Amino acid sequence: MNVKNSRKLAFLLVTMMVLSILAGCNGTGSQTTSEVGSKGTSDGKPITVWNCDNSPLFEDAVKQLIANYKEANPDMEVEYTGLPWSNAKEKFDVAIATDTAPDCAYVVQSWVGSMANAGGLLPFNNYVDQWDIKDEFDLDLIYNSGLAPTGDLYMMPFEYGSVICWYRTDWYKDAGIKAPDTFDEFFDNIKATNDPASRRYGFSMIGNANVMTQLECFLISYSGTTSYFDDKGECFVTDPKVLEGLKRYAGLYNVYTAEGDISNSHIEMLAAFGSDLAGTIYHNSSSYPDHLKNLEDPSLFDCFVLPTADNGVRSIPTGSFSYAGWIMFEDTKHPDDTWDFISFCCNSEQQSYWNQTVAGLPTNLVTQVEPWVEEYPALARLRDALATEETAFCAVPVEYPDFMSVHTNILVPGFQAVLLGEKQPEVFLEEWNVAMKKAKADYEASNK
Repeated sequence: MNVKNSRKLAFLLVTMMVLSILAGCNGTGSQTTSEVGSKGTSDGKPITVWNCDNSPLFEDAVKQLIANYKEANPDMEVEYTGLPWSNAKEKFDVAIATDTAPDCAYVVQSWVGSMANAGGLLPFNNYVDQWDIKDEFDLDLIYNSGLAPTGDLYMMPFEYGSVICWYRTDWYKDAGIKAPDTFDEFFDNIKATNDPASRRYGFSMIGNANVMTQLECFLISYSGTTSYFDDKGECFVTDPKVLEGLKRYAGLYNVYTAEGDISNSHIEMLAAFGSDLAGTIYHNSSSYPDHLKNLEDPSLFDCFVLPTADNGVRSIPTGSFSYAGWIMFEDTKHPDDTWDFISFCCNSEQQSYWNQTVAGLPTNLVTQVEPWVEEYPALARLRDALATEETAFCAVPVEYPDFMSVHTNILVPGFQAVLLGEKQPEVFLEEWNVAMKKAKADYEASNK
């Protein structure tokens, strides 16, 4: 049995456990199937496209891309399936394990590693090498951002996002402060805008099951690390600067935040920011529409990328939250036609449409300098930060099969215990180090 098939067999044994759950779900997402006749690929079949999020915003945007492609390529047909975000990853896993995957799909970066490790994806390296518009992309940035940890590029990134700080400009103006240039100023600003007696807190944080994306990104940036593991194989959390950053961050809770933040999802955090309850939050660069809806006046809020660390590096994590884009499945019967569709979606015109719609930063450099980007403050700040010499990526190893279980089952309750004073920060970080070292060792052993 070859490696690919053995991986798929292992994948199948796991995904069989979720088949009954999936079968019980209401519906399978929306699906639109084009007529299949003499048109289409070389075998007369349509290109099959899945979308990992069938919420109206993304559903309509993907369908429009398909319509644009068909208008430019009238001889091609495309079959579309939109999946509910809540169980899309499981559906992809089942499709890979049972050889029923589509030709391509739009997904988030954090899913790509496990899919590739299961032998389900086709790398883009050869296509990109011969691509007539490859100079419109910063390929060094793409290859060094965790998208190709083994040198194989399994995703053609379509949009970029990052965790970024949003702040109330009116609060900062009243306090006589500005967006911070250092982490000391970051914490000083939170203190300067804190007035719990008036139910105005300097900060609001996520505290529920999604807390680790926010915390991990913050600690990477605070320490200025550019590698998740050091030369000795220790996780970055063993750096004394991480302990310092954790203590400062956790120390915000219930002093400069509301006590209820420990159970916050992003929904409650965004609501606090948009209703005069919090002066600063740390959230997705794509949340601009939420702030505009809640505050109505765009002059009342702005954003900044976290400052450079004491070592002079502005470290931006990738993996847990960064790219989203297109993948091609290994079992596609017409890879060239599928690449033609994907490359069309990544051209400047289509990226401009897509990213204006979903508030993402284009990966196409031509699109990045279009005037509309300036209308989205987070995108402009993020683009400018990526262009500076002090900015570097730290790839978060979301490709490890145990990555999510470690974060969900060990780190989330561990950090909540730190916030409540029930666990020492040093103990929490040691648990983090041990768990991720084991996840790394298991991943490497499975790939020998």
